[in-house]
Amino acid sequence: MQSTMRFIPRLTKFLRDNGIIYTLRECKYTTPQCFVPSVGECRRILIGELTQVSEEDLQTVVAQSGFPDAASWLKVFRTFVRDPHKVVFMYKVEVIRDA
Repeated sequence: MQSTMRFIPRLTKFLRDNGIIYTLRECKYTTPQCFVPSVGECRRILIGELTQVSEEDLQTVVAQSGFPDAASWLKVFRTFVRDPHKVVFMYKVEVIRDA
């Protein structure tokens, strides 16, 4: 079964407009296929597992994150994941088929 992956509205728009986005998630998904509402069918690719996420960890992909800089991304991320020691997973999400 295909799972649903959700983003805050401005990131949904970024993914729809650019066809790709990098995202941090608390869970490790078992399937690469997913559906993003208002975007369509997507493929998520596990980039890596991170502990104690820092701005430096985000620098290489921030241009494709939907955020203006790593500090902004980290600030929003911390509203969802407050524990700075929690292991998180970075994914590259690509649109396969538009909604």
